[in-house]
Formats: sequence, structure tokens, C-alpha cells
Amino acid sequence: MQNSTDENTIQSSLEENRDLLEFAVKLNMGFSKHYLDDSLTMIWGNNAFYEKTGYSEKEFLFRFPSLKRFGFLKSYDFLPMIAYLQKEYEAGKSCTEYEICMPVNHKKPVWMKLDCTFVAPKNNGIPMVYILYTDIDDFRKKEKEYYISEKEYKKNLEWMMSEYKGNIYVSDMETYDLLYINESYSNILQISAKQAVGQKCYKVIQGRDSPCPFCTNSFLSKDKIYNWEFYNSQLKQAFREKDKMLQWNGRRAHMGLSTALDSTNRNNRNCPDITVELKTMSVGLIRLDTEDHRSILWYNEKFLEMLEYTKEQFEEESLNRCAYMHPDDFERASMMAADLKETGDNAVLEVRVYTRSKEEKIWAITLYKVNSEDSRDGISSIYSMGIDLTEERKRNEKNTNIIGIDSLTGILNRAETEKQIKDYILNNSGSQAALFMVDTDNFKMVNDNYGHIVGDMVLTEMAEGMKTIMSKNDIVGRIGGDEFMIFMKNISGADDAARKAKELTEMFRHLFEDDKNSVSVSSSIGISIFPDNGETFKNLYSNADRALYQVKKLGKNSYMLYDDISAEKMLDNKYFTPRTKIESENNFANVSGDLLGYVFEMLYDSEDLDKSVNDVLEIIGKKFDVSRAYIFENSEDNLYTSNTYEWCSEGITSEIANLQNLSFSEHGNYKELFEDNTVFYCRDIRTLKRGQAEILAAQGIRSTLQCAILENKTFTGMIGFDECTGLRLWTQEEISLLIILSQLISLFLLKKKMGRMEQKIMRYQNLLDGSED
Repeated sequence: MQNSTDENTIQSSLEENRDLLEFAVKLNMGFSKHYLDDSLTMIWGNNAFYEKTGYSEKEFLFRFPSLKRFGFLKSYDFLPMIAYLQKEYEAGKSCTEYEICMPVNHKKPVWMKLDCTFVAPKNNGIPMVYILYTDIDDFRKKEKEYYISEKEYKKNLEWMMSEYKGNIYVSDMETYDLLYINESYSNILQISAKQAVGQKCYKVIQGRDSPCPFCTNSFLSKDKIYNWEFYNSQLKQAFREKDKMLQWNGRRAHMGLSTALDSTNRNNRNCPDITVELKTMSVGLIRLDTEDHRSILWYNEKFLEMLEYTKEQFEEESLNRCAYMHPDDFERASMMAADLKETGDNAVLEVRVYTRSKEEKIWAITLYKVNSEDSRDGISSIYSMGIDLTEERKRNEKNTNIIGIDSLTGILNRAETEKQIKDYILNNSGSQAALFMVDTDNFKMVNDNYGHIVGDMVLTEMAEGMKTIMSKNDIVGRIGGDEFMIFMKNISGADDAARKAKELTEMFRHLFEDDKNSVSVSSSIGISIFPDNGETFKNLYSNADRALYQVKKLGKNSYMLYDDISAEKMLDNKYFTPRTKIESENNFANVSGDLLGYVFEMLYDSEDLDKSVNDVLEIIGKKFDVSRAYIFENSEDNLYTSNTYEWCSEGITSEIANLQNLSFSEHGNYKELFEDNTVFYCRDIRTLKRGQAEILAAQGIRSTLQCAILENKTFTGMIGFDECTGLRLWTQEEISLLIILSQLISLFLLKKKMGRMEQKIMRYQNLLDGSED
């Protein structure tokens, strides 16, 4: 081919486009020159260009005189391309670009961006074109992933908004058209979602004929929240609203979360609209009169369904009273309800109830106080929620040979310990007793240094030692991990409790001193006296816990009696948070506190998502009393994973620095644990495969619950909750709520990932456009 070997032509081309050529060489980019004819006849190409074709320069020029003849461009790809280039040149353009899919080095086709620069002909010759080849295959793939992720994010967001009990809508910021409205808002506005979508948001939401003069659109951004209130004159209803900007199907949209206000809660911002929220929940709900805690003022259909009554049967046979509850349990519930003084005070307990057919059920019930000044109708009342635990209890009984016995130590378990102490308090008001909170000092070091088998043996021997020292009439139980509770009955005074505590601490110190391989064990004990330091189990537990905290603060390995002076000092200590709830309360307090809604709003309101995610992990970790809560996120190719967020409870070592860029192929194929489910639950890691168990054991984990993060059904990470202090049996209610919370967190993480991907695509595009160096 004459033109391709014309040295003068080549030299001239090089001089005219030296900057472009130097740029191409620097980045090892393919570069070629052609006549702008119907075949794009070859004039010249650089080494990188020929390498991409898979041929040497000599081979290529001999076999392919033009790009049209080159087999890597199909006719249905080439013809539109040459037509476009000729059209751009005829329109007077000096340069243009074109994207096309072509094979590289005889391999699978990849996407290439062609930056084309036109050169006008000399002496009425043929125009020429320089082509710079940029591989944009990764860019195209990321772009595709971004739009798939955006679609998945929108799908998950719609699901979460539909589950949210508050009011949510989304509108176009340019046209004010409603794009989405959830069922809760539809019910309040008395319009179906189908009817609302497409109408102007100011008409449906605010009852106006024109945009609100206080419209928040100009204040909104992706990272900030705008709070305001408005009044819908048609509904005669005020609303408090939080607004934020987001992308919705490629449109700049306004998302609003609102709460209906009335004259009462507009003046008292801390009082929630309980009735509206409770009516929408699929659990048994009642409203009790605070005069007797027995008269039922209101109930929902689910409550009747759980008791197998019709409305008529319940009113005629039960006279709208709490006759369905076991008398002893009603007495406990009534005592706890009487302790609730202010709006928002709440309590949780388990009770026995009886259906119309006299079948006994186990319910967890919450008690939530609303004073008369905060109530819609001016009546002081208790709202109570009931969740049926009967089937869960049956499942748990199968795992324990003796009901009420801790399977590891052989002493009472937490539930039975609490039950027996409460029964004693209820029936022995004239006696004195002492409640001991016993915490094993530095138990994690025992597990780390000697292994979990030795750790289990230590707990068993400690339990046996406590049973030996205490009277057979006293109550000795394990309440979780390395914590125990003792209730010493019929004491003559606090001195009896102090002497017994001293005896216990001495026993723990010498428990293994005669062993060949001695294990050092000590404990800290906090003590409260009944009835001097509390007349209810809750108060005794809380005050013993305060005393225990003081012992630990002063160096552990000792005991302390609760007293008003030390308690006052502790309450002034901003680092002390007394644990006023035990496990049975913690299991369900999240329901009455609407943890899901709180976390949703916390993440939604966030201007610093990383900080908010860490805060949420801390809230969840403390709420469920776990050792560690954390998040792992995979690399883009899903071959590696890294611990990106972590919260640890007191005394638990952080592992985040040790868990970076872990290869799935080198760590027992961990992803296979999620193949059949989105949840991996393991009560005892010793039952896992060796490689998988070693990963968890190295972190001091005994039991774990992990929820997969999925994108387009692909495992891209997980959110986990570990128990390092002992084995743990998670309840179905805990697992279900943690799954929903994990899905909620992963939704916002996906949003963050999409933001990073969007920025990367923009930077890539700017680079290709020449706007960045």
C-alpha cells in the first residue's frame, strides 16, 4: 500500500499531531491515521494499535489495507460508524468521538472509545482522520452495574417505605408531580396511591392550588435534611415534615417523611401518636385504664384472634377485662404498670394467658404509659402489646432437657432465676433478702489463653462452687455469658450478705489453685438488699448492677453493697449507664420503642453516613446485648472482603484492623454459608468446618448471627452480630428484627456505594473528555 509507506506523509502527520501522539504513547493507547473514505484506508498506526489488533505492523498492512477489511469490525457496526464520521466532517467539525465494540488481540470484543480528529485535504485530495483508541470496557461495565444497582436500590427503597409506619412521599422537584406515596399516607390523605401519583404534590399533600410559598426544594441536597411544618386546610390537619433530595428513576426528586400533629402533640413534641401507629401493627394490642389496670378501653382485631374470641364473645364472657391472664402474672403486670409514672415510661415481661378454649399460651407483653394530658381523649392509660412466644418456647424446650436449667452449668437459667426471685418478692414482703450480681473478671482472657473448652469448665466449676456455698433454699442462676445471679433468702441484715460475698470471692480466687495447670479466676460482686434497696425485681437488679459497676471501677476482684452515696456518685458519672432491663425485657423493648423506625430516620437524616452507621451498630449492639456488631463489604470483583464498620462492647477486643482484604478462596469458602439463605446463624462455632471455625475462633467468637448483603442476588458483604462471652440461643423474634435492620442498613450502604460509583464514572468520563489531567 503506497500511502502507508510514504515516509514524507508519515513525517508530516507526526509533526502536525505531535501532542496527540505523545499523549497516546505516554498512556500506551492505540493510535492510527486513515483516509476518510468509505473504507477508512490505512495510512499509519503506532505499536499499541497493532498490539490491540493481534498482528504485527507488517502482517496487518499486508492483510488489511483498511479498517473495513479488518475482520474485527462487522459491517453492521462499521457502516453506521463511517457514515457518522463523514457526516460530522461535512458539518464542519474538527473532531468527534464514537463508541464501538471490537475484539482485541483475537479475544472477546471490548468497548472502545474512538477520539477522531479530522485533517482537511491538500490540493483537493481526500480528507484524513486520526483515531485514538481508549479501552472503556470497565467503564461500560461499571456504568451497567451502576444502573442495575440504582434499580435494585429503588426497589429496596420502595419496599422499606411501604413497611415504614410513618408517612412518605416522593415528588419531582421540577414539575411537582407525585412519583410515590406509601399506604400510611394514602390512608390519612384519603386517596389511593394510584390516584395520587401524577398529581401535583402541593395539591395532594398540602391541599393547595399552587406551590407552597415556603416550598423546601431550594434548600434540599443529597446530604442535608430540611425540617418544617405545614397545615393542610382541607384535612384540617398539621404535619411535621423532614425533606431530602434523592434520585428517582433518573429524576431529581424530593422525599418527604411526615408526622400528623394535633393540638396536643404540637405542644408536646415528645409524645408520639400512639394510636395511629398501633392500629397498623400485626400484634395484639389493648389500651388499659390506669385506675385498675384491668379494664380494657380498646383492643384490635389481632388481639381477639390471638385469644380465639369474636368481639361479641369477648365483651359478653370477659366483660372487657384482663380475665384471660394468669392471676399471678396479672399481679406482676399490675405492679410493673403501677411503677410507670410519666408518658413514655415502659416495661416488658412474659405472662401466661388462656385462650377461649383454655389453651395456655406464653406472651411477651409491653406496657407503655400515656398520661391524661398527653392523651387524645384526656384519659390516662396503659397501651399494651402482646407477642405470642408459645411456639418459640416449645422449640427451646427441645434444646433443653430440663426446663429452667442452664444446659452448660446445670444451675437455673436466666428466665427461671428471674421468675423464682419475683415469686419470692411477691409472697414474702415482710422478709429480708439480698440479690447478688456476679461477674467473672477478665473471662475473655481465659478463653483466649486456654481455649473455650477450659472456659466452659471454669463457668461450670464456678456454678458448682456457688451452689456449695449458698443454702439449698437460695436461688443460684446463670444469666448469660460469664454473669451469674444469686438471691440469698431470709437474711437478718446487710452484714449477712457481705459475709457471704466475701466467702464467694475467696472461693473463686482459690478455685483452681491445686490444679497442675492453674487457671486464675476472680469475680466482682454487686449487692442490693430487699426491701431496703428496692421492692421490685427491676429495682433490685438495677441497684445491684450499679454496685457491680463501682466494684469494677475500683479494680474488680471484690464486692460492694449498694448504698445511696455511691449510687449518687455513679448517677453523676456520665460514663455509667445502669442496665435496668434484663434479657426478657431487652428482647422486646425494641418493639415498643419502634427501633426500626428510629434507625430508618437516623440513617435518613444523616449528613455523615459513616458516623451514623457506627452509631446504629452501637445502638443495636447494646439493645441486643451482643459482644460485637460489624459490617463486611466485598471488593468490586467479590474475591475479597474487608471489615468496614465495627462496634465492640466493653471488654471485647476490636478486630477491624485484622480483617482487611480477606480472600474468600483462602478462608474456607466462607460465602458458602449463605448459599441456601440470606442468614447464617451458628450457636456454637465448633460445629463448623475447620477453616470456617478458625476464622471466627481467632476473633474470640462463640456464637454468631450474620445477615448477607445482596446486590442482584449476589453476595457482596454481610452484617454480623457476635457473642464472645458464651454460647447464645437467638430467638426467632430477635433474628427477624435483626434481618430487617440489616436490610435497612445495607440499603443505605448501597446508596453510598452508588454515590462512589457515580463519582468514579464522572471522573472517568471527564478524563476521557480531556477535562482532567
